[in-house]
Amino acid sequence: MSLSLRLLVISASANDVDWLRAHAEALTALNFSFEYATEISIPPNHAFNILILDSSVGLEAIHSILADSLLCTPQIPVILGVLESQLVEMEHLIRYGAQDFILKNVDTPPAIRRCVVNAIDRSAVLWESANAESQIRTLVESLSDGILIVDSSGVVLYGNPIIEELLGKRLDQLFGLQTPFQLSGSEFENLFWERPTGPPVTLSVHASPLRWDGVEAHLLTFRDVTSEQASYEMLKLAKKTAEKVGAMKSTFLAHMSHELRLPLASIIGFAQLIEEGETNPDFKEFAFLIEESGQRLLDTINSVLEAARLEQHTLLPIIERLDLGRIAPSVVKRLQPLVRQPHVVITSEGPSTLSVLGDRNFVERILTNLIGNATKFTSEGHIHVSWEKAGNEAVIKVRDTGIGIASSFISEAFEPFSQESSGSVRTHEGTGLGLAISKKLVETMNGHISVQSIKNEGATFTFTLPLAT
Repeated sequence: MSLSLRLLVISASANDVDWLRAHAEALTALNFSFEYATEISIPPNHAFNILILDSSVGLEAIHSILADSLLCTPQIPVILGVLESQLVEMEHLIRYGAQDFILKNVDTPPAIRRCVVNAIDRSAVLWESANAESQIRTLVESLSDGILIVDSSGVVLYGNPIIEELLGKRLDQLFGLQTPFQLSGSEFENLFWERPTGPPVTLSVHASPLRWDGVEAHLLTFRDVTSEQASYEMLKLAKKTAEKVGAMKSTFLAHMSHELRLPLASIIGFAQLIEEGETNPDFKEFAFLIEESGQRLLDTINSVLEAARLEQHTLLPIIERLDLGRIAPSVVKRLQPLVRQPHVVITSEGPSTLSVLGDRNFVERILTNLIGNATKFTSEGHIHVSWEKAGNEAVIKVRDTGIGIASSFISEAFEPFSQESSGSVRTHEGTGLGLAISKKLVETMNGHISVQSIKNEGATFTFTLPLAT
């Protein structure tokens, strides 16, 4: 290894460093160059890699030069040239910044070279460590989070400046004293802290173990979460209020549906009796309109109540083995009278036996909603209901040739109270709950539902049910 090093040698007189000059030729061959000075201080504007102090300058002068060196050139190592007999007297100077000793009457050029190189290496390590420590301290003191280091008994060993603001206490009121709060010992917790000055705060505290100056300690990190805690409490209150309102809504709907169903049943029943016994065509039509309007209102009430129960998770399926090959044709047959348009045909197709797992009432309700929806929007053509096995699922489709759904509305088709035509331009009756209810019913039976449509060409609603094994 070839080093080009410049050494500054300070002695009381030129003759006092004859011991080094005796090695000059050998050291020069090792790429060492020398400058000599007899001033008892570091000469200004001198560029050198290492400083050698000869013991001839005396202890007091060495102390002074070491102090100047630490202030002016802390990264440059200092070596003391001493006689072997002076070593015990001067070994304490290591504590004041000296890196090593050269024994003037003993060491050879190779030993001197090793001493110089080792001193430079140690100095570089110490300098880098000090620089890294300074950078880390600057970083820690610039954090927006407060930091305390406490020993195992809770005595504060260190704190950064921001902790003063968070706790409302100066660092000199914390160091060496017990922490002014009690923690439960968990890794994360919130601490409500009433500061001596300023409003109280909620602090999030994170505790983690570490070793500090060779002893077991804990690092406590503090963050002001007062605003977050206030928002959290508001959300909790809002959630509690929403749950209370939801419960009230369910209770209200349950009571109101009961109160409305009874008189509606009477209205519909008496309207049917009047229609059957009336001979006057006008009155007969009026009775029919009363019956039809009452039935629509009853269907609306049932849909709203069903949607509310699904929303509150109080309408749960009774899963059993079902034969889709019998249920689907039965529903289609029952709904045939809904097709009042003379140019619409409703058909069905599928295996005569297809076992699925589901709730019978739910499956019939879904088919009723989808077929009823198709009859409402189809004025000519056909409505076709099909079912088939696909993997471990049964796939049920309701296809129509009606007005279809615009591509921009398909993503909203299963939303509650959502209809493509609404307001004053609304073209079809209904609450917009049928598809939303169907979707929830399908999902409670571990199936899924989707729709494909082309505007003015028709729509196909598809839902699945798990097969019974």
